Amino acid sequence: TAQGFNVLRVNYRGTRGNGHDLFLAGVREWGEGMREDLDDVLAAMISKGLVDPERVCIMGHSYGGFAALNAVMRDSHPYRCAVAFAPVTNVPEQIRQFRARRHERAFQEWQTMVGVPAQLSAMQSISPMQRADQLEVPVLIAHGAADQRVLIAQSVQLVQSLQRLNKPAQWLEMKQADHQLSDQSNRLHYYNKAITFLRLHLLQRSTESVSVEIEDRLPARNSTP
Repeated sequence: TAQGFNVLRVNYRGTRGNGHDLFLAGVREWGEGMREDLDDVLAAMISKGLVDPERVCIMGHSYGGFAALNAVMRDSHPYRCAVAFAPVTNVPEQIRQFRARRHERAFQEWQTMVGVPAQLSAMQSISPMQRADQLEVPVLIAHGAADQRVLIAQSVQLVQSLQRLNKPAQWLEMKQADHQLSDQSNRLHYYNKAITFLRLHLLQRSTESVSVEIEDRLPARNSTP
């Protein structure tokens, strides 16, 4: 918002912190009902004249990164571009990784919210890796090499697939970033890149001065991403 964008943050089904019923409504709705909630809220904002339908981008982190990619990898959608940080791009592989690395709490949570191992083939259909050929708008995909929740291989494999298909994908690898972007210098680096991307594709102008404008308001970096 400080950079002049209208920001709409949606409490889609499955969102935490807004009551148990809303959270449970997201069970087994990955890539389907949860995406419909995003579309419905955007349509309502457009109908009220609060959003320019020609200049909309979707952006998210972790599940939100999955949702952003899932939203633009289909035949018809309202988005001009997408930004995804640490996205899950291969849902069955993510669940297998939780089990292989003995992240039992995460494994159990995903079985509840997404599905059990017997349904892995069905989950493949909602994975961005399976939908790469449907991408037609620019995307920025970023991932931290120190991420232990969603391994960077999830993004690398998708970016490689998009490159083979000559799709409009921009890749940002952050060597020291974790899943939460815990370090402020990493957050600054990522958001500078995201704002540059958004200005280019929503406002269609160069943004070479963006990083300077933002960093002048915040403490100096103490590490290199």
